[in-house]
Amino acid sequence: MPILTKLAIAGSFWVLSNLVTVVILDPILCCYFPTPRQAPKGGEGHWLEVPLRRIAGFCVGPMGRVVVIAGFALVIGWSLYWYQFLTVGDSRPGSPLLWPDADYNQSVKHINDKFQGTDHLYVIVEGQTESTMKAPPVLEKIEAFQRYMLRSPHVGSSDSLVDLTRQINTVLHYNDPRWSLLPGTDDEVGGILMVAEHGSEPGDFDRWVNYNFQHGRVTFFLYDHKGDTLREVIDRATEFIDGNPMEAAQFKLASGYAGVLAAANEVIARSDKLTLGLMLLAQLIFCAIGFRSLTAGVLFVGVVLMSNTFGMALMAYWNVGLNVNTLPVISLGIGFGEDYGIYIVSRMIEEYRRQNRSDLKQALVDGVATAGKAVLYTAFLISASIAFWAFSPLRFQSEMGTQLLIILTMNMLGGLLLLPALIALLKPKFIAGDEKP
Repeated sequence: MPILTKLAIAGSFWVLSNLVTVVILDPILCCYFPTPRQAPKGGEGHWLEVPLRRIAGFCVGPMGRVVVIAGFALVIGWSLYWYQFLTVGDSRPGSPLLWPDADYNQSVKHINDKFQGTDHLYVIVEGQTESTMKAPPVLEKIEAFQRYMLRSPHVGSSDSLVDLTRQINTVLHYNDPRWSLLPGTDDEVGGILMVAEHGSEPGDFDRWVNYNFQHGRVTFFLYDHKGDTLREVIDRATEFIDGNPMEAAQFKLASGYAGVLAAANEVIARSDKLTLGLMLLAQLIFCAIGFRSLTAGVLFVGVVLMSNTFGMALMAYWNVGLNVNTLPVISLGIGFGEDYGIYIVSRMIEEYRRQNRSDLKQALVDGVATAGKAVLYTAFLISASIAFWAFSPLRFQSEMGTQLLIILTMNMLGGLLLLPALIALLKPKFIAGDEKP
């Protein structure tokens, strides 16, 4: 989908710009800033040191690490349970950008309750020769297709050249309902349509056929465009088309607003897990190279995967669908959450080697107490800006802001609590620098 491709390219350049601003520009600016006259009492972030040391001491202790790992295991179990209920596509009727009580969504609801449906699904009839749409066998197959689709509870009505032909045939026979049927020959159909054409304006027939009657269109009016609705309707249409081939024409799925959404949902369902897998694989490779350890890469990716699964589960719990709007937000949560663990583990390694590999537990505590400040600062600054999304009058922005805030918080907790507990339990070799790539 082009919009996701453009977002990926723009986001990549945005993140890469940090190489210039943070690595090059910030040091240059610091050279011109005046030196502080008096250093802060106790050092930078001294008020966080004692709480962070206590938290780290609990996480790396024999009982504490069991409690922390068990707590995150419960989060993983809850996430896996709700993840299976995640809807691909919109999960609610109306516009997913607005709240259910918005005027637009309320109007859509009332129209769908009283009339035939507001979401259009078009199925194209592609003929092989000119005037294919005037052939009775083709019209009979279209009529059978319409009747089959109307059995679905999600289809309110349908419209095609068959309906027009029947109506005109009835009018030409004194409105006798017994004549509301399809003529038996091409000439009879052509004669009826010629009468209609003589009383019409240019473009009046565009809703049913093209100019030479070679191609046609069948319109289905759906009550909503939820992901489950579109899948049921498309599966039903595919089933009929596969079981009822035509010699002179063929059905082509699908256009209209509902058709485009159905196509987008199919792409997301087909490629979502592949895309997520490639993202995690890229992080695994670069983290493994950076720390010269596959174990380190697995630990970092495991925390991010847990947070992402938790975010997906929240979407299912809140009845938010996975669609072209929400997918980029989930990806942001993966990209922004990796650095928290890298801060913590990097400081752990530095402290452990500085202490000549004498006390892993103390190195873990020192790492959390120092790098934990940067983690909290970064998480707070990002979260503070995102938190205002929750008060947006737009439902999509509010829900995605809240969800992104929770995912980033889970990534932060994973870096501050889970990683120290796992390292204290597993004692991986890359902390001491002995493990080879």
